[in-house]
Amino acid sequence: YPRGGWDKPSITYYPEQSAFFFIWVVSSVLLYLLLITYWNHREDAYHDGLTQTLNKKRFE
Repeated sequence: YPRGGWDKPSITYYPEQSAFFFIWVVSSVLLYLLLITYWNHREDAYHDGLTQTLNKKRFE
């Protein structure tokens, strides 16, 4: 038998930990989307829009 009895819950809820986890997940997703957008725009900058050939920036 537990010393304090069975009236205390064995699992405690910490709202600070939940908020930290939520903020961490949201910021990770936003960082991932930012990086994907950056790499897509970077690749688009090296190609001609009409012919899809490499432009002068890519050769330099």
